[in-house]
Amino acid sequence: MTRLQRVLLTCAAVPMVVFGGLGGVGTFTNMTRAFGSAGTALGVIAAGEGATAVLAVLALVLTAFSQSTPALVRAGLWAMPAAAAVVGAVTAPTLPLAAVQALTPMGMCVSAEGLALMVRRTMVYRTGVDPEQQRRTADTTRRLAYLRAVAAQHPDEATRRRAELDAWKVAERAGAGDLVLGAELAEVQRERLSIAADDALSSMFTIVAAPALTSAEHHGAPTEHPAPPTAPSAPQAGAGATLADVCTVAGVVEPTPGDTMTDDQVAAVLRWLRYSTNPPMSGRAAFTAFRSAGFTAPNDKLNEMWRALGTTTP
Repeated sequence: MTRLQRVLLTCAAVPMVVFGGLGGVGTFTNMTRAFGSAGTALGVIAAGEGATAVLAVLALVLTAFSQSTPALVRAGLWAMPAAAAVVGAVTAPTLPLAAVQALTPMGMCVSAEGLALMVRRTMVYRTGVDPEQQRRTADTTRRLAYLRAVAAQHPDEATRRRAELDAWKVAERAGAGDLVLGAELAEVQRERLSIAADDALSSMFTIVAAPALTSAEHHGAPTEHPAPPTAPSAPQAGAGATLADVCTVAGVVEPTPGDTMTDDQVAAVLRWLRYSTNPPMSGRAAFTAFRSAGFTAPNDKLNEMWRALGTTTP
């Protein structure tokens, strides 16, 4: 952690400790006045604010060992402050004082939970592991798998329908708050955008030579134009080049459809397909033509070779 981060954590922790202590003192004073006994007041504080502090520290220790917090501990972090507030409210002689005594325990309880949360987030930042997020993701995945199984195999039609609707609701929560998943999805989209941008720029900046005019066309004489040729069944290389020519220049053996291909052979076929049309093919069209011609290669390999091809000249 940087020095600035350590200073910020210290500045955030100091007021939490101070106001938590003030909340504990205030609760002790209120309970002493209500019960007339310091020992009873200490017992009330231990059962309310103290129990909350213990549960917060327990959650912190579990996070330090990369373990999720049990449901009972998470429930206690909410139940103990509520119990302390109820005790403060019912022991007050008047309604305004009841409101004050119900809010006083919150100072210590919120401070304890705030400190635990801050330290837990610091541990996640340092280790890169968020046990709570992993627990939520695992619970959502298991619940979704169960609902999908019920929707597909349960003998009762109404139960299948209800499970199908519940599965869509659970799927909405899948991946919520998962920063790692978000970063991976952003990386995938960034790669796709890079390929699309390369295709667009290649099409825009590829120089195409204009065909020379014949003498008859130059003087304005009418000429007979042959009928346009029919579309070939497979893409043809530009400038009369064939796949064999491209492979010869690249120094690789011409691949045969259906065979296992090396990286250089994949690059040679993609290069031949890309510049077989004017303007050059896009990545999507080249991949489709690649598979239509009978060649096989993994998608990640095609993407890798296509990106490398974008840095070369035709």
